[in-house]
Amino acid sequence: MGGLLYWSLHGIAVSRVIALWSAMEWPLIRLVLVLTLLDIAVRAFSWKLTVDSVKRIPFFHLLSLYLIGQITNVVLPLKLGDFAQGYLLGKRQEIATAASFSSIAVVRFFQFLSLAVIFLFALPLVAYRRSLLRGGWILLGSAVGVLLLSMVMKRYQTPIIHAVVRFIGRWSNDAAEKVVIILQSVKQGAGSLKSPLRVATVFGFSLLSWIIEIIMIVLTAHALSIAVSFSQATIVLLAINLALIISPTPGNIGTYQAVCIIALGWFGIDRTKALSFSFVLQLIQGIPVITLGTGSMLFELLHRDEKSVSSTGVALKKEGKL
Repeated sequence: MGGLLYWSLHGIAVSRVIALWSAMEWPLIRLVLVLTLLDIAVRAFSWKLTVDSVKRIPFFHLLSLYLIGQITNVVLPLKLGDFAQGYLLGKRQEIATAASFSSIAVVRFFQFLSLAVIFLFALPLVAYRRSLLRGGWILLGSAVGVLLLSMVMKRYQTPIIHAVVRFIGRWSNDAAEKVVIILQSVKQGAGSLKSPLRVATVFGFSLLSWIIEIIMIVLTAHALSIAVSFSQATIVLLAINLALIISPTPGNIGTYQAVCIIALGWFGIDRTKALSFSFVLQLIQGIPVITLGTGSMLFELLHRDEKSVSSTGVALKKEGKL
């Protein structure tokens, strides 16, 4: 993180950055903030569509858990917030852990698949950038590979499960039984894939989310008097998300700035403007996550305490102490 941030800040005129920020068009910034909230809602609703195959949960309850996952991703690297999100879903809604994580994996898959589709449409624009082209093909190949694997698993799930159970059962029948339970939970969490309509809807919402983010890039750039077209913003989106698939640093600080400088530099935008853009967009995307995520964490803590008190009361009633 330190090295990339140092590289991003090296040679930057701070006074010029401040001047760019001072001259920002605030109406456009406010519009980007609204789009950020819309993007959060779209992604949370996409997750709800997958969770509904396991258990129908009110949207705002899932939105709260989604925000907690996102704020955890801000604090921790490697998208560890996804694990927090899945763990809380299983804990709060009494869903099997494997089913919870499976629902998140399905959403992530559709996000990658829709990003790969955007890459295909933008292929003529990225052909001259080898690093981006290589990353895009890897993403597309991975998405197609997972899609084919899921189709094979769906078609031959019974013999595959039986083969796995027989193999593990050679050493431990208890372990084999646990594997069966886990695989059944995973199947339940990925239940949204059974419905073609549900698949198309989740994919559509994932694609919509990326389009919203492309528009956010265009508007943020124009708010800083940086001329960026929709097609150029698409390239910037691809570069950022291909570089941050693993999220190597907390909050992607340093990595985000470096990628924006490189991607915008392809279109002749100087380092100072690109750095100013990166901080503004990252801050706009971070403010709702941090504020709403903190509120969601407080809500979940209070809800946990209420649930604990309620459970204790029920237990005491059964014992005849109340």
